[in-house]
Amino acid sequence: MTAPYPAAVDRMAGNLTVPFAAGADRLPLRYRGESSAHAAFADYDFAEHLARFGTDPRPRYIVTALEDIPGDTVVTVGYSTPQSATATVTFTVPGGTIAGTSLMVPLGADAAKAVLKTVAVQGPKGQQPPVAAGSFGFTALLGDLAALLWVLGGDRDLLAGHYGRVRAQHTVEQATGLSLDLLGSDLSIPRFPPLPYGFAADTIALYHCEDTSDTVTVADAMTLYTGAGHPGTRLPNTMTGADGRFGAGLGFVFGQSEVTVPDHADFALPVTASLTAECFVRPAAVGGRGAFLSKHTDMLDPAKPGWGLHLGNFRGLDRDVRLLVSDGTTRVELFADLSLDTDRFHHIAAVLDRVRGVTRLYVNGELRASDSTALGALTNAAPLRIGFNDTTGGGFSGSFFGTLDEIRISRAALTSFGPVLGEDDESYRSRLMLFRRWNLPTPTAIADALNGIVGLIDGVLDPITVSDAYEKSPVGSHTVTVRPAILQPGESIDALGRRGIDEAEVCGTLADDPFDPRWLTYYSGPAANFPVGDPRMRQPLTRALDALHAVLVELEGHSEPLWVSGGYDPKAPDLRAVGRALIVWHPFVPAARLAALAHRAGFSWVRHRAATDDVYLSIADTSVVEITGGTGWFGTDLGAGNPTTPLGIQPLPPREAQQRWSLLQAGPGRAELLGTVVGNVTNIHPLAPGEVTVALEIRLGGRTYSAARRFTIGPQTLAANHSIGADGTQGVDESIAGSPGDGAYAADYLVTVTDPLLKVAVPGSNRMQADVADRLGRLLAIAGKPITLASGWTPTGTGLDAVGRALTLMPGDASITLPTLGVMAHGAGFDYVENTGTAIRVAQRAGEHLKILGPRDVEEGSATAFSLSPQASPAGGRRVEWSVVAADDAAARLDGSTGETTTLLADRAGAIQVRARAPITDGGNPPYTVRVGLAQQLIDREKAGTKVVIRRDQYERIMNVLNELHPIGVEFDTTVIRAHVLELAVGQLDSFPAYTYPTYRLRGQHRTRPDRLD
Repeated sequence: MTAPYPAAVDRMAGNLTVPFAAGADRLPLRYRGESSAHAAFADYDFAEHLARFGTDPRPRYIVTALEDIPGDTVVTVGYSTPQSATATVTFTVPGGTIAGTSLMVPLGADAAKAVLKTVAVQGPKGQQPPVAAGSFGFTALLGDLAALLWVLGGDRDLLAGHYGRVRAQHTVEQATGLSLDLLGSDLSIPRFPPLPYGFAADTIALYHCEDTSDTVTVADAMTLYTGAGHPGTRLPNTMTGADGRFGAGLGFVFGQSEVTVPDHADFALPVTASLTAECFVRPAAVGGRGAFLSKHTDMLDPAKPGWGLHLGNFRGLDRDVRLLVSDGTTRVELFADLSLDTDRFHHIAAVLDRVRGVTRLYVNGELRASDSTALGALTNAAPLRIGFNDTTGGGFSGSFFGTLDEIRISRAALTSFGPVLGEDDESYRSRLMLFRRWNLPTPTAIADALNGIVGLIDGVLDPITVSDAYEKSPVGSHTVTVRPAILQPGESIDALGRRGIDEAEVCGTLADDPFDPRWLTYYSGPAANFPVGDPRMRQPLTRALDALHAVLVELEGHSEPLWVSGGYDPKAPDLRAVGRALIVWHPFVPAARLAALAHRAGFSWVRHRAATDDVYLSIADTSVVEITGGTGWFGTDLGAGNPTTPLGIQPLPPREAQQRWSLLQAGPGRAELLGTVVGNVTNIHPLAPGEVTVALEIRLGGRTYSAARRFTIGPQTLAANHSIGADGTQGVDESIAGSPGDGAYAADYLVTVTDPLLKVAVPGSNRMQADVADRLGRLLAIAGKPITLASGWTPTGTGLDAVGRALTLMPGDASITLPTLGVMAHGAGFDYVENTGTAIRVAQRAGEHLKILGPRDVEEGSATAFSLSPQASPAGGRRVEWSVVAADDAAARLDGSTGETTTLLADRAGAIQVRARAPITDGGNPPYTVRVGLAQQLIDREKAGTKVVIRRDQYERIMNVLNELHPIGVEFDTTVIRAHVLELAVGQLDSFPAYTYPTYRLRGQHRTRPDRLD
């Protein structure tokens, strides 16, 4: 908010010379508390003034508004004087006072001796009072010159306050009226045009006047929302279908022309009840004094209880509006003093505000008259009259002639009449604040935007959900690493396939590695000979060396060991000095080929040394110690409730090392470490299924070395009628595996499992989605014995069975019990496993539908075939879209095939991903679709029988956001939303309102203020 200008008295007094300073002295008062409408002033006196100027002060007190005061505010100041212990003075700060305006505190003769003690603030009746310290500031003017300067600068303070408001109009948060329209014009976001009323909680009756001539009933639109309304009955001469403000209206002509609504308790107006009665009026060119909307006890006696809006010649003006309100004793009359045009509709509103004790008359949203006379109860038994058929001949009001539309009676005192007069500032501001932001049109961002602008629905926060609802194409992926066939002399490569990268960038430098040679281990495996040098190395390096030997045996057929010509050397200039590098050669494999195989084996950085024709190998892993142990339990590391399992350390630390074991538990998994560490061994006792992490810290030589290992814990058994999720959560239901619509599904691309260990009870049920097939394969490997597939894919079924994501399994061998089979299924990784008592039910979340067959490693320059998993039906020949995605420096391409087999041409080393996408139909894939729906809490309420309604204005905002943030090529499915908008069901609202669409295609500024004259 723009900072206010300093008060004029402060600016002028600050420029005075010393001789005048005493008269212009001021003392700002401070509060002792600042959090309520009642506050105490901090103790003060005028001793400083007396010490500085040697003269007694002549105090007067002013109060300054620190913020805009919207309504009349009563301020009570408590003070003391030498003659009186306590006294108070009360005054009113009028509504509309702007920040910076100041008033004299009316202390009268007490001003010279008063010392202010407290202040209490009371806002309009029924409203939360403002905080005293935040709303008002008090200052003591200690001399006559200060008082004079305050008087002279009063108008300047007022102008400064208005100027501050003008400056604030450039921000959406503070702009109002036309200023807000201009900001919206810059964004090409106009206000919504004037629109009929929708549901509002304070509405008693609402008549859209769209009734047809074949019925005498005038419908109350509130019946649509509440089920009970207040329909009226029209006299035969009351015309339906007349031109109205919004569509049709009701015409009132000579003769019997009136609509009456029977009296009801909802229309009662006790002394505490507020009222707003409003409608659109287009008067006829001729006519006397006529009541067009009223509920009066006796139209012959205006002094009796009731209220009425009248049109006629009043105070010398034709077609003036009069509001008459009476409680039977006191009568209030308000006049618009305005002659209504006959060629346009005018919005007229009568407001009885019991909270503020005022009666108001509005014309076209402008306050024309008000009166604060206190009124009692206005309740009467007369009907609500729309129009008036004057049969009295001598009453205070005659027949009304003209057209009425959009009539509403509310039990609240309204001051704003949107949307019938156009979108109000508050609503418009909320849309501008949304659209001025950069909104990425993702489902999550769109949901946030919708919930931010819609507000509560049925009291539920964030009621709108946005989710993918498109017909998902079956997809599959297969990660492949392109390996070099050879490395030329002098050439290097890292694990990602990048050539020419410095070793320091990949593995770090000697200075980066906190190394202690006591952690080195002696290598004694079959992979290498050490004719010279030290055979010690870091633990991770031993595994890489063994992996290289395995690759030599597999690909080259050589089981002979590697020869190490350069091992651990503390004086070496490279990573051999910390046990993380070797220089090797092989008697039967050329160095160029050996370097390429070392890359395949997993070394972090490899170089073919040209000068010596050997290979330098290094690893990036700087760990020195690892945790060992854990015997395995049906696919997991440990079994809940099983005996303790010893955990060790490799390599063994020196005796002087200090150990600290700890356990990290974040999910459902639970375990405990038991006993003391004996001989570098501790014991873990698994307690509950899930994951836990064991951490080890070893203090040696002033440094701390750490290791961590994650352990998976499976259930010890899975008893009948028990279930478990993939993360170990017990007692879950199948919904954790999702719904059939979560992922892609096409029966043609289900994977057929033909493992000999799988006994298929129902032919064809062994077809399933690729993720399910993978986990079933793991389960068969864990069991090692036959398993019976009792049921699986059921094309005509329901739930996950119908899409190949659920199976029912039974033991196929007497040595496997049903509870044990459940434990195995959990270890295989199924998202949902249940022992039903007769079988094991498993289900899986949606994943990749297609299974691509092919190797995990290919060499540069090779051409390798990849295909989809064999299908049971059809035999093949379907069109498939193949693609390849490369990482880092990798490069590969496809041969352009569109069938179920393709060929990958590998060009450059690195990781790539082969992808396949199958169209849903021969005609191609439908557009990407996003479904806009309701939050689960609202869905649950509907299931319980509670009606959920989306208001008209909320629907319009929803459509506006969707239209403004609509990504190209995306369809929004709003079926669920439309089903809860009652106006759509009865034809009162268009499903796709034109005014909710963006106007960014139009050039120039858009005048968005409604300027229609009808």
